[in-house]
Amino acid sequence: MDKLTHEDHFIASSVAPDLKLRIRERVGQAGANPAGGVPLLMVHGATIASVLWDHPLEHWSWMNRLARDGFHVYALDVRGYGGSSRAPVFEDRNPQNHPPYARASDVQQDIEDAIVYIARRHGVQEVDLLGGSWGSITCGLFASSERARYVRRLVLYAPIYDEGHTKTSWWHGAVDPNDPTQVNPKLGAYRWVTRESLLSRWDEEIPFDNKQLWRPPEVFDALFEACLAQDSTGSNREPKGFRAPNGTLVDLFCAYTGKPVFDASQITVPTLLVRGDHDDTSSRIGSLKLFDALSAQTKAYVEVGNGAHFVILEHQAQAVHQAVTGFLNETNVNTGRI
Repeated sequence: MDKLTHEDHFIASSVAPDLKLRIRERVGQAGANPAGGVPLLMVHGATIASVLWDHPLEHWSWMNRLARDGFHVYALDVRGYGGSSRAPVFEDRNPQNHPPYARASDVQQDIEDAIVYIARRHGVQEVDLLGGSWGSITCGLFASSERARYVRRLVLYAPIYDEGHTKTSWWHGAVDPNDPTQVNPKLGAYRWVTRESLLSRWDEEIPFDNKQLWRPPEVFDALFEACLAQDSTGSNREPKGFRAPNGTLVDLFCAYTGKPVFDASQITVPTLLVRGDHDDTSSRIGSLKLFDALSAQTKAYVEVGNGAHFVILEHQAQAVHQAVTGFLNETNVNTGRI
């Protein structure tokens, strides 16, 4: 088995001197990058930081699989997540004293700073960019702006765009109980994610009482413990948990009420959308709206059967991996702008 190099990088934000961003790096020792030397940056979603891509169980780490297939892979923790800096608002035990932290518009510079750092290391002008769940919103916004000059190809995993509805209930705290058309004014800067809340969210999308049919039990256990380890304050409360910024929920509120955060018609880079067929957070209706709106000359939509929102950590993970590597490896993709 190919030996992999693991390294963490901590870079300073170009706009907030006190903000440090953590970037994970993974690369194999053997073979050339099949994507022609272009590095890949992965951007996480609303709840779990980059550990989602780099699961502590080695054979469940998507970064490891990509590295063994020859890719030079990086994964960013945006502000407020994982190993990156937490703002002073996280020290306030009452998050309602502060507005929701880290909207998609706020983290655009985090993504650009990471790409600039990676591009300089590799001597390239562009990288491949992958965003998952809320990360599809942050990366979609990035690729629909003038920042698209940094992006060779775009992958949106479990994409969220213009849903107009959703069956999932985990985000409903973002809704004003007195006016469902408005964001909850008591939402606050951050929320606590407990084992029960994260597990029930995942389980509600698996259509069997026996969740092991789709997800080995050790996968969730190791993932939650890794999330907990990144937030030391969470081990001292009951129930144990970790903090996640709530600006993400405002962006999701926009998507789920038919007000998308970005304009997909402005995305012209080659784009792949991939989701599990039982993913109610990223619906088929919303994903196909996004697909139809894209202006990219090259675009693809892949739906993996028997998969939920976290399909990349389920038995069908390899199908997602194959779709993404195939897209990034394709040599005849037109990378010109429209």
